[in-house]
Amino acid sequence: MKKILFVALMIGFAGSVAASENAKKVERWDDDSWDEALEQMPEGSVERGKKLAQYGYCYTCHGDEGIARTNNAPSLAGIAPQWTYKALLDYKSGLFHLDWKSTGMIGITQPMSKQDMSDLAVYYAQQKRPKGKGGVKKPKKVKKCMKCHDSGDEDDAPSLLGQSSMYIERQLLAYKHKKRLTEVDREMRKVSKKLKKKKIRKIAEYYYAQ
Repeated sequence: MKKILFVALMIGFAGSVAASENAKKVERWDDDSWDEALEQMPEGSVERGKKLAQYGYCYTCHGDEGIARTNNAPSLAGIAPQWTYKALLDYKSGLFHLDWKSTGMIGITQPMSKQDMSDLAVYYAQQKRPKGKGGVKKPKKVKKCMKCHDSGDEDDAPSLLGQSSMYIERQLLAYKHKKRLTEVDREMRKVSKKLKKKKIRKIAEYYYAQ
């Protein structure tokens, strides 16, 4: 009952946030603002992050140890902390608002401090990354993705390995149609603009299988 009440309150609050979204000025990232945000990112606590994840019922969508229970939500396990931290900042600012699926996260992040976000981010970064079943041929277009994603350096982009194919496809389409505005240098918009929906699906299925 407590869990249901919490989720209901968050969704209700998120609705009011979303309704005021058009009246709210949302800043886009550039290299300077992202570098500044990273410098100001508090040092996270894994133990406190674990408690926050339990208290906030994050496992409802993202799983007990950061592996999503449904294809609608991203797995957070093993993601470099700065990227989970950034996503939470983007939700709170309203920058990450694609559709009704984003509405709950907008509401949930409103009372969160940057310390809370950092704690959650480092907690999930410590969890074991999901592993796919393999067996999917590497698409040619995926080479461009791998220049930043899973290149061995997560400073430039988060890992996509084992991520839900539905989630990856949804994000790529959002970039393609200029609905997702969270990138720092607009590179994702340039790359996805040239991808047809069939290619996007193949890329998403490949990463999910890894």
